[in-house]
Amino acid sequence: MQTVGQAGTTQTVTSAPNPSIFGQSVTFTATVAAVEPGAGSPTGTVDFFDGATLLGTGTLTSPGVWTFSNGALAAGAHPTITADYSGDANFLGGNSPDFSQTVDQATSTTTVTSSANPSVFGQSVTFTATIAAVARRRYRNGDRRLLRRRDIAWHRDARQPRRLDLLDRGARRRGAPNHYCRLQRRRQFPQQRLARLLADGRPGD
Repeated sequence: MQTVGQAGTTQTVTSAPNPSIFGQSVTFTATVAAVEPGAGSPTGTVDFFDGATLLGTGTLTSPGVWTFSNGALAAGAHPTITADYSGDANFLGGNSPDFSQTVDQATSTTTVTSSANPSVFGQSVTFTATIAAVARRRYRNGDRRLLRRRDIAWHRDARQPRRLDLLDRGARRRGAPNHYCRLQRRRQFPQQRLARLLADGRPGD
């Protein structure tokens, strides 16, 4: 008589993008694999948790993978994302190590409109303020993009540290590694105008 026991498993979690922006959809991937000498593709269900909060439940597909998208994570650090595997007839269940997801705050724009402009003295005027989230794109390592904003062009390259060069003045500010930014002036304009452009925000920053 031969006895065959259930094979052990390992569980891992990955996500993209990480870090993300509040409101941005994040795709989590749980991978369940057999531990040698066991072999094969585990089946069954996986629960994603953010600490003690259940994010979602799904069924593994071959080869032991399940993906889940969530756009409702609050801004801040989420250091205890886990995938809990239920197990099946051939494979033991288990929990993944903690996975950390960072959600940055979204930037916003504010615009003001009025119901009557111009108006006359004594006339009632209704002012409306509209606040909207600004979409922010992030690029994978290895991407090289040219982003235009008004009179300046931005280049990103994962092969060098991030660097902001004001070409005609030689000013430089270093930032986070693995990215590179080069600022090129497209035409001559006063220093005050340049300062306003820099203060307006940097796409993809």
